[in-house]
Amino acid sequence: MRAGKLYLVILLTTVACFGDDTERPQAVLTQEPAWTQLFRSESVTLRCQVQGDYTGWRFTWYKVGRKVPIYQDYYSRIDGGRYTISSVTRHHSGKYTCKGERSGNPSYSKTSNALTLTVSVDPPKPALSQEPAGEIFEGDPVTLSCVLEGDWKYLFYKDWKGAPVYEKYSSSGTVAVYTISAAVSHSGEYRCITIRGSRYSQYSSAVNIQVSELFSTPTLTVKPGASVWEGEDVSLQCGAQIYKQGTQLQYRYSKDNEDLTGAGSQYSIPAAGLRDTGSYQCEVEAAGTGVKKRSESVWLSIRELFSTPTLTVKPSASVWEGEDVSLQCGAQIYKQGTQLQYRYSKDNEDLRGAGSQYSIPAAGLRDTGRYQCEVEAAGMGVKKRSDSVWLSIRERPQAVLTQEPAWTQLYETESVTLRCQVQGDYKEWRFTWYKDGRNDPVTQHYYSIIDGKYTISSATRDHSGEYTCKGERSSNPSYSKTSDALTLSVSADKPKFVLTQEPAGEIFEGDSVTLSCDGGSDGWRYLWFKDSEDTPVLQTAGRSITDDSYTITAAAVSDQGQYWCRGQRGDEPLSSQLSDKVILNITGEFINPSECSK
Repeated sequence: MRAGKLYLVILLTTVACFGDDTERPQAVLTQEPAWTQLFRSESVTLRCQVQGDYTGWRFTWYKVGRKVPIYQDYYSRIDGGRYTISSVTRHHSGKYTCKGERSGNPSYSKTSNALTLTVSVDPPKPALSQEPAGEIFEGDPVTLSCVLEGDWKYLFYKDWKGAPVYEKYSSSGTVAVYTISAAVSHSGEYRCITIRGSRYSQYSSAVNIQVSELFSTPTLTVKPGASVWEGEDVSLQCGAQIYKQGTQLQYRYSKDNEDLTGAGSQYSIPAAGLRDTGSYQCEVEAAGTGVKKRSESVWLSIRELFSTPTLTVKPSASVWEGEDVSLQCGAQIYKQGTQLQYRYSKDNEDLRGAGSQYSIPAAGLRDTGRYQCEVEAAGMGVKKRSDSVWLSIRERPQAVLTQEPAWTQLYETESVTLRCQVQGDYKEWRFTWYKDGRNDPVTQHYYSIIDGKYTISSATRDHSGEYTCKGERSSNPSYSKTSDALTLSVSADKPKFVLTQEPAGEIFEGDSVTLSCDGGSDGWRYLWFKDSEDTPVLQTAGRSITDDSYTITAAAVSDQGQYWCRGQRGDEPLSSQLSDKVILNITGEFINPSECSK
């Protein structure tokens, strides 16, 4: 009776806690990794979890067909909600379940659904296939397919050597594909193998790939040879043999690893120059395939016909105007029989002249400039220019001729000195005088003295003419420019001046009157005479002499008389003729009473 009451209490308590419709939580069993097929010695973990928010679960694992739970052993370990088999054997194959238990309510879960482990002794052998089958040429796409059920990492090997040529992990568990663009180097025996964890499958059967060349590696041929003279035409021939019918080849060329403009199986270098020396290659590509092949390098050497010319200036690159200058264009001939032609230029403008020497006689300032020469091998078109040479023509110092005294008109017996000076700071000049453009210099004679200057002590009409002078010295500049011409004009007749009166006509006592001596210039001074040609009148009070005039400020009857004038210059006492006379009449302002009584 008492036991029945206790059962009733427990039953009522259970109903009060869960109610009639409360469902126990579900245990869920999962596998890591979730491989459908396991192989001997692989590791697998079964994980048990109970749905819902209840905690504190302890888990028990069962293998279907056995009444007792699974306990950990040499091959397995139980750690909380995990049951790990570190090295599976075929005995681990079967269906597994799990269930959770706890101290509180609910005290246990529903048993999980069954999870099946299938353990095989060894992995199967993967299958390796090739697409397309048959003959393979360079550039063809080739696909190797390695097939094995399961989640595998696929490794592809060639000729059993070294590291795999390709690796791929496939989670699809079906196939791994290795695609190549075929090259001859891809020829060989291929196999694949799969790996999962530490477990390897067997190698697949071998697939043998033989890749045939589309075309041969090109060869580069140089004609007429790999060593030619400047100006010769050179052709590069790129040859390649086609093995697959229908293959179209494209050609490219390079020099010293830099691409050249040109196409076709031949590349031409007309009139080769030194700049064309270098290492050449050609590259051949099969159109549309991306297959390229390069030839071996070929060294092309261009030999000089002649050296680059040098321009030499003689006597030097800086000369005085009037000196002769020659430009010497020198070039060494390396190929026997080469004929050279020469051209010259100044400031990039061609000059008339030919031959290895260009002459500039009596160089002038206009010849200053930059000179070059160009040499050409006749009939070859090979031209070479020298470096520029600067020719400087220095202006000679100018001789300046002056005259003392600087009279424009000379008269016989007068004295004159010609003085020559050279502009600039050059010293120790010796001077030479020339007359009327003659080449022989003027020499001193009875009427002249040359002593650093040219003095004519007593001029004659023969001294008339144009004079020039030039300086000479022992060092450069050795001579000066010739001076401008200076003209001496010597007259045999002494000048005669004209005497005029101002005001003209009758002069009264007290009036001012001026006599002027007209017609003289160039340093003349004037002498005045009254009633006598022998003694000149002097300046006195009321009578002044200035330049070419004689002025009486207050005329008196005593000033009446005949007047003359005469010019004088230098040391000549009577340099000119006596002028015509002027009669000066002075009229008295008042009549003398004594005159009235008569």
